[in-house]
Amino acid sequence: MLTKDDFTKYKHQSFFLKLKELVANPNTNPFTFKMVFFGGTGAVGGQAVIEVLESYAYMKNASIEEPNARPQLVITGINKSQIEQFCGKLFQVFGKQQFKTVAEQGDESVLLYDGFVELHFKTLMAIPKFQTDLEEALKNIDNKQAKIDYLIAEASRTTSPFEAFIKEIKTELGIAPEDKIRAVFSGIPVPSVATYHFENIDILLDKHGLSDGDDEKLIERSIKKEILKGLAEDFGDIKKHHAEEVLMAHTTSVGGMYQIIDGEPVIKLGYAHSSLGFLLKEKQFYANELTIHYSNYGLKSLVTASAIGIDYIYASSTLPLSSGISRKFRQASENNTLPFDLKVTFDQKSDRLLNKVFEAKSIAVNHPISNSASNTITKSKLDYGHENDNIPDLHVNYALRSGENGLFSLDNAYALYLNMKIASQEELAHVLVSNALLGDDPQKPWFDTNGICYYTQTDNSSLVFALLNNRKEFRRYQTSAFTTKAFQELGSSKHQAELHMHGLFMLMHKLKNLNSKQVSDQVTSKYEEQEVKQWVDANTSKLRLEDVVEYGKDIPSLSKSFSDLFAIQSAEDLALYTGFKGGLSGFTLTFYNGLFSAVNKTINAITSLGTPIIFQNAHGKDEILSGPYFAPLDLVLSTNYTLIEKIDSLCKEQQLDREVFINWLVCNNGFVDLRPNAVLNMAKTYIGGLTDQIHILQTEEAFREAINNLKLKNARNIKENYHYNTSGLLAYCGRITGLYEQLEQFDLSLGTYNGWKALFPIDGNENHILIPGLVEAMRHYSEGLGKITGTEFLYPRYGYFG
Repeated sequence: MLTKDDFTKYKHQSFFLKLKELVANPNTNPFTFKMVFFGGTGAVGGQAVIEVLESYAYMKNASIEEPNARPQLVITGINKSQIEQFCGKLFQVFGKQQFKTVAEQGDESVLLYDGFVELHFKTLMAIPKFQTDLEEALKNIDNKQAKIDYLIAEASRTTSPFEAFIKEIKTELGIAPEDKIRAVFSGIPVPSVATYHFENIDILLDKHGLSDGDDEKLIERSIKKEILKGLAEDFGDIKKHHAEEVLMAHTTSVGGMYQIIDGEPVIKLGYAHSSLGFLLKEKQFYANELTIHYSNYGLKSLVTASAIGIDYIYASSTLPLSSGISRKFRQASENNTLPFDLKVTFDQKSDRLLNKVFEAKSIAVNHPISNSASNTITKSKLDYGHENDNIPDLHVNYALRSGENGLFSLDNAYALYLNMKIASQEELAHVLVSNALLGDDPQKPWFDTNGICYYTQTDNSSLVFALLNNRKEFRRYQTSAFTTKAFQELGSSKHQAELHMHGLFMLMHKLKNLNSKQVSDQVTSKYEEQEVKQWVDANTSKLRLEDVVEYGKDIPSLSKSFSDLFAIQSAEDLALYTGFKGGLSGFTLTFYNGLFSAVNKTINAITSLGTPIIFQNAHGKDEILSGPYFAPLDLVLSTNYTLIEKIDSLCKEQQLDREVFINWLVCNNGFVDLRPNAVLNMAKTYIGGLTDQIHILQTEEAFREAINNLKLKNARNIKENYHYNTSGLLAYCGRITGLYEQLEQFDLSLGTYNGWKALFPIDGNENHILIPGLVEAMRHYSEGLGKITGTEFLYPRYGYFG
């Protein structure tokens, strides 16, 4: 029979009350606890350290007597630089005066917090190692199956560093071999660590022809699973012999962005290239394998099934290259195929590559390759710059760091968190810390009987959105004509391109609405470039959805506006573009020189990040602007023929119509498409052909009809949503028009029934300000890429039109 006591299982206990009970318990002394934090300088691991320190400060105040022992926390980072950066955060949070350095040697140090908590910082590279040189060993094995068996056997013998590290720590801290420390945390993204290690396996398999015919990846998985098993077993031994609790900060690898169809997970993630291929599917497979192993070894796994929060915000910083592109540039440099001197990207220490703003170059995709005089040109190496050239760094106002995911722009983060949802690292760390200090909540356990806490978004996400929404400087950044709307770390070049598309619309809109008389009247001193950008943003109207709807009514004129923008070659050209009459001189000339520089950098930043721009030039021909990295094909453009040769190769291999493939590439893989028509693509991949998958639409009516027909077809589909996306000016304006029509249905009297429509800010005239990340999130939902939560009906439905 149900009683009132049964209702306790729906309510967690008070954390602070339990801390006071812990410190008051005469049978337990929490000040003797010793804990190890693998990856303790990262997002979740670092926050766990912070919350443990906060908990100890609270318990110290709650204790009647002074602590008679020192808690000891051992915190690992990849290198000294990472440790120093984390210590900087600790100093910001608690005050530098609260910490005293009591020992320091090489990369290691010991700090004392508040006079009673010891923090031991150490470096650790958490990479499993093979015991032999696999490449050399395989040379001596002829039989294919024997090679596979050998690799599986060697994978099972890989060594992991974790238990050995714990043994050393116990000796160092004077803990008897048979005694256990209180808790071991792992904030290391083990699936990612293993994935990077797996790259070596992939190379070996391909080189020796072992992956040929392995379409189901059975051979590959059988090898890699042994490595994962070894990693999990290492932590299992720690739980068995060395620690009372082992707490793993784990992941689904896809932020919970999948749905179950016919009993199988189907990934629905529009933020990464790999969602269109197999890499992310494999990463999710291995994450699930690890979860099973962790459970079997008695570990507790906190599985984050959403995006994680922002652990640091860099202001006015130079944007580093993403690790993947850095590797490509270094490799191309070694092969003498890099179209610029790698040294131009070095930071001051020459150990990290920085994003540079290269001048965009016109790149051909069709034969013959000719110059502006229609003369055929021969194959030659592209030249984006040399060491002594003054190539500017890519500076950004704000860069949001999100753990292992890297650096996001504001709009990257806004779109991601609205779609994938968000669990802050503060709440994730709290689950781990409460279990370490108190054990699991007996009233309402965080972890199930298999040791798994599947953590999705909660109402705490409102705190993250409050940060993004309530800061004036953030809103200025989102609506500026000159800010970089997307960075490289959030993998999908399609997602990046759509955000850059919004940015270019803002740039064009503000330039076209610049009041030349106001410039003449108000610019009465010498403006620096930054002041010019601030003046333009402050004295021109923000781009609104209503503006885009109007632009969409005259697509030829809109196309010409962008064609003219990319044809600007001087400050005088730019002045004419903005409607300025007469000659430039004095402060006005200085102003337009600064504006010309700012416009160039804004456009070139997009192509330098890897997003190409395609538009219809003054001759009515399609023209592509690109930087040295071409994200849609993950390609370094070495020569003026690199792209065209790659397209030739893929079309020949897959027997594809060239124009159809190019339109698929533009639409699906991430170009800023400023051509006048709309491209409707319904193919996830070009492999297997693109017959009837690409449609070119030339009127708003045809675009609306095509989308609504697809919407009806999908409504009768009981499998995975039909894949589709669109590009081109007609499509962009059509999507915004469909969004605007739905927003116009907002009715205040309906209260919260308005749902997602209430997300859109309005100005004093009740017009809708275009916030790139917000509009981008709605595109994902409209294209069937919204997160499956069971309550996704609260967001836009499939199809752009209501």
